[in-house]
Amino acid sequence: MKDNIIFISAPIKSHIIPSFYIANLLSIEFNIYYIVTDVYFVPLIEKNNYKVILSSGYRPLLGMEKAFICKNKKKGTFNHLLSIINQDVDKFRKKEFKEIYKKLNPKAVFIDMFSSTDYVLLHGLEKKNLFFFNPMPSTYRIHGFPVVSEPDFLNKYYDVSRNPLKSTKISLKNLIKKPKNTLLLLLQFLFARKTLKDNGLSEKIIADNNEYTVGFKGVPEFLLIPIEFEFSEKIKLPWQNYLGLSINEKPIYEDLDIEYYEDWTEIVQIKKPIIYCSFGTFYSGPEDKLFNFIEKLIDVRKELDLTFIISTNSQNLKNRIKKKAINSFYVYNKVPQLQVLKKASIYICHGGMGSIKESIFYGVPLLVYPLDLNYDQSGNGLKVVYHEIGLRGDFIFDNANDIIEKIKELLNNNKYSQKIKKLQKQINTSYNDNKNRELIKSFFK
Repeated sequence: MKDNIIFISAPIKSHIIPSFYIANLLSIEFNIYYIVTDVYFVPLIEKNNYKVILSSGYRPLLGMEKAFICKNKKKGTFNHLLSIINQDVDKFRKKEFKEIYKKLNPKAVFIDMFSSTDYVLLHGLEKKNLFFFNPMPSTYRIHGFPVVSEPDFLNKYYDVSRNPLKSTKISLKNLIKKPKNTLLLLLQFLFARKTLKDNGLSEKIIADNNEYTVGFKGVPEFLLIPIEFEFSEKIKLPWQNYLGLSINEKPIYEDLDIEYYEDWTEIVQIKKPIIYCSFGTFYSGPEDKLFNFIEKLIDVRKELDLTFIISTNSQNLKNRIKKKAINSFYVYNKVPQLQVLKKASIYICHGGMGSIKESIFYGVPLLVYPLDLNYDQSGNGLKVVYHEIGLRGDFIFDNANDIIEKIKELLNNNKYSQKIKKLQKQINTSYNDNKNRELIKSFFK
């Protein structure tokens, strides 16, 4: 009988999909389970032949007591304070884990770096083989290099540690101005220390230089990207392990657009350069912004004899664009991205790590327009330019002429194609599935 392995993912599709790479490597020998907080992700996971466990979204050390008491139909400062003192979130989450372990007794648990504080409670339950996975570049700040979200090398950004034991909001000034909130925050920080101590961990295990999630020094972390995409190998910390492009070459797609298959044969016979444009699996901004950008691409198509394939990930947006689309401008809800990239000459994307990795996989130069400036997209765009595997632009302010000039540069200057193919070759030489599988298993006890 196979042993079980559990993945604890943040409720983010672009985190779950890359983690399938590790799951696929290990599924030969283990049963794979995913702990998720939303039924929305169940079909995606089950279509990939993995099992799902639904759980709460409560995590220790993150100040979730107010949400916890509200869920239990309580409110007010006193109940909030009482919940912190009673460590309600810790107890509830630990109870969930005890029930899961009693049923599955997993050989190993892989925790999304953006759900990292679950590690504390699992350590307290004396569980072995606890690891982190990260679909993004390293989230730690290393001196001399931009952090993951920074769009330049100007070093004008302030360090903002996500260490739950520290806060700039606890001060005499805030105590006078907002006494209730400051005292609650102070109590929360005191009990965060108690949570660590109760679970057999030193405060020193918390990293001060992780600005996007709570980092734990010394706990193995598997990054689902190649180290070659970082600015330097100096960024790698001793407990970090890079797994290359980490792409499943035969992904299981959801709800593909049937019109795409009707057009694809015609598209590849046209023999014009294909410009593929997609903005990822999740976009929370106003739809009009995407619509306005794609309108600019229609204007670009009027000037350049190219074929455009647009994947909107939205039926409504697709319908709006189709009313304005012209010849050789194809619009779909969802397409099999790897199949399109295999034939594409340029990939216009938002700078998500999944998109960039797939572009490198097929050696397609990139034109990056970051949408979410809070996480890795801007930093990824900087890395694309740094490695000379593409260009980047401003999603709002670039006009059709700006986009035309960038597309011409990518098509006419062989540098970008040569650089991305060289990077592709380096990565293919450094990583392979068997090597990655053995690396991961070498950490099992």
